[in-house]
Amino acid sequence: MSDSPMSSTPGGYSSYGQSTRHSDDDEATSYMGGSSSYGANTTPYGYATPHATPYGRNDGNNDLDEDDVDMLQDQNINNDNKKFIKFKQPEIQIKSLDNQSIDVQLTNCDLSFANSLRRIMIAEVPTLAFDFVDIEENSSVLDDEFIAHRLGLIPLISGDVNHFKYSRDCECEDGCIFCMVEFQLEIINNGTEKLVVTQRDLQNITTEPMDDNQPHEYMKQLMRCKGVEPCFEESSLSTASGGGGYDDDENMDESKQNVSDQNIILVKLGPNQRLKFRARATKGIGKEHAKFSPVSVVGFVQKPIVKLNQDVISGLSEDQKKDFITCCPSKVYKYEEKTKEVEIEDANKCTYCNECFRKAEDLNQDPMEMITISIQPDHFTMHIETTGSLKPEQVVKSSFDVLRRKLKILKDHLKQLKPN
Repeated sequence: MSDSPMSSTPGGYSSYGQSTRHSDDDEATSYMGGSSSYGANTTPYGYATPHATPYGRNDGNNDLDEDDVDMLQDQNINNDNKKFIKFKQPEIQIKSLDNQSIDVQLTNCDLSFANSLRRIMIAEVPTLAFDFVDIEENSSVLDDEFIAHRLGLIPLISGDVNHFKYSRDCECEDGCIFCMVEFQLEIINNGTEKLVVTQRDLQNITTEPMDDNQPHEYMKQLMRCKGVEPCFEESSLSTASGGGGYDDDENMDESKQNVSDQNIILVKLGPNQRLKFRARATKGIGKEHAKFSPVSVVGFVQKPIVKLNQDVISGLSEDQKKDFITCCPSKVYKYEEKTKEVEIEDANKCTYCNECFRKAEDLNQDPMEMITISIQPDHFTMHIETTGSLKPEQVVKSSFDVLRRKLKILKDHLKQLKPN
């Protein structure tokens, strides 16, 4: 078995000579053969950074970036200096935060790092969700499987999920408070109108222990089980007294309508229809089923860099400049009345729609000379929206914990590989 390029020295680092120049044939052969040599512009992870690095070519210029590469000389083996990579420290900054979403800014990291966090948030952050349903009676219009599926997609408050075990890892035989939370629902429509069954009708039936002399950890876990409830949004509509132009009845009707909009409808029961079941919530991750995913939206964009060629823009008339500004739907540009110049108001609003390029063509200008739009490769703005099962900041923290654990496992495996 050929050695991994990252395990050519103990500790998972790669050893390189003073020169890494190769012909195309030698480069391909050395890479396929598992040695630690790479081409002038390639690394094990893609293209090298613009400055010289141990992965790239060193054309006699030893003025390396101190922030990126730290050259350490441990021992002279075959008159070759060992070089070890020291990456910039990634930074994270919270831009905005509310009950359901968070915007974070990642800097000094590459695309793979940001995308790793995105994928972990979707598929590897654990939550609690309904995984087993025992339907005793169902006379509604929906099948048992349909109700079970809708029930599984109801988010549960999972702030203490790290204190629960996966069912496969628990030593119990048929479920316990350390690996599951039990709910029940029993409802019958005795009226003549349809009855809407929502997540608010689910009842947590975690029972008190028969023996009061239980360990302290057991009692704490019991309280955690009781704290697991279906998620729902509180009504943001305030029925203020006085003013507003509504009487009390109108205020009450509007408040009820707003509360009903926050509910998750499970099923609608007709007259004399009944639904009764027991359900178990267990711990899982999004890789197993989408119901365990704590997020509904995760996306990120790279920071745009917008530059204007004032020499070209100065040749436009005042009406043309204003026309150019109004073409941008994101309001990236502004017109300065005092200087009669077009300026960049907020480059971060750019969505890469290229409307300004099209407008430059309409103005008989070369858009490539007039405007330059690029991206900052190590700067990302990430937007996360949760389902309500976890707080947004908890999702971010858990994703970092999962990533750190996965990297530690990788590091331990690399240490076990036989060095060259």
